[in-house]
Amino acid sequence: MTHTTFNTMQRTALCISMLLIANVLRCAPFVYVGNNGSNSVSVIDAATNEVITTVNLGTAPDVQIAITTDGKTVWVPCFDGTTGTVQLIDVATNTLLPEIVIGSGQVALGVAMSPDGLYAYVVSYAAPTGYITQFNTTTKAIVSTVSGAFEPLTIFITPDGKTAYIGDGSDTILPVDLTTNPPTLGTQVHLVGTGAFAISPDSAYLYANSETPNHYVAQYNISNANRLAPFPLNTISYPTIVPFQPTGLAMTSDGKTLYVASGSIYFNAIGTINISNPASPTTGTVVTDATINGPLTIALTSDDNSLYVVSQLDDMTNVINTSSPLNPTFKTSVSVGTHPISLAITPGSSSAPTNVSGCKTQNVFLLQTDYINKLSWSAPATGSPVAYNIYRDATLTDLAGSSSSLEFYDHGRNPSVIYSYYITSVDGSGNQSTAASVTVTSPC
Repeated sequence: MTHTTFNTMQRTALCISMLLIANVLRCAPFVYVGNNGSNSVSVIDAATNEVITTVNLGTAPDVQIAITTDGKTVWVPCFDGTTGTVQLIDVATNTLLPEIVIGSGQVALGVAMSPDGLYAYVVSYAAPTGYITQFNTTTKAIVSTVSGAFEPLTIFITPDGKTAYIGDGSDTILPVDLTTNPPTLGTQVHLVGTGAFAISPDSAYLYANSETPNHYVAQYNISNANRLAPFPLNTISYPTIVPFQPTGLAMTSDGKTLYVASGSIYFNAIGTINISNPASPTTGTVVTDATINGPLTIALTSDDNSLYVVSQLDDMTNVINTSSPLNPTFKTSVSVGTHPISLAITPGSSSAPTNVSGCKTQNVFLLQTDYINKLSWSAPATGSPVAYNIYRDATLTDLAGSSSSLEFYDHGRNPSVIYSYYITSVDGSGNQSTAASVTVTSPC
């Protein structure tokens, strides 16, 4: 029997080609690091933590890059005050696509994707005002542009897609209502901060870094009526790190753990905050290493098992093992380009739905009765599915239908037959998870 060993480049090429052909192979995520000092983006294979290629942009990437929800395109805002450009990278080939031009004289700074994958929001600045430009991610056409008296750095969107929060260079949080067309600006909230935010999965809490005077993480209530006028709740200080100068933030997908990068010139570390009880956050383990020097942007893989940290002063991207969320440990460092300042990670495939249940119900009409099996489930533990497929057989060939919500009604069933169902999660790239099954026997 002959065994074949693939190197990193071969394995990556095989993985991508199989995804394009079959949309079923699970692949390790790829980490895209924007190198402001070398006008490039380094691409790291998270399976091996090696740089597999470097994409030369010809201009400097800025503070916040983003990847489309289908994992196919990287949007890189660039420090180009002449034309205001966003460079696009094709993930399948790691080559440049035609660039996007925002407007003459603007500097593109940050990008965020709407949760449904339909829109990209780019924040830019041209003195004396800032701009939010909404793009259609498919056509790359501008949908709307909003300007105002703000100096944007970064933009973060709530998981429910209703609100964006802009980190303002004038040390404020600027809410933006995305439910209107065009988007409308909310009430600015003062914060002497860094423009780094994290938002809970239920879109109820916003966490923001504040640099001075006491160096803390601020917690805001952004639920319901507070979403356009964030209400301050807590200030979470770090008594074990003095002085503490918070920079990047990242939150686990379950909303229970918050990671904080400390970029002080005296102390460089990654801190841990337990937010499983939002009313009473507590600080925990601190990770340090000589190569964590000037940490800036941080991001988690979709399985929450690895945290990537750009260290701008050492030209490194550090990897932290977060498989034990409240007890992270340093794993390794990866050399990238000069002065890395931003990073984004391709979305991973979703796991199977959880808490699947089913029951029998019916609709009675004048001349007939419609027998229905009602199915419901919870979102998977990992990944961000865009839909769910419902099958009537274990081989996943008899498709009953698809659903974008967490329930499904299978009409026209035979009341004397006991049905079993197999439900899979489907991500933005069409990758399908393993199936969770349920047999329907009881009435609703």
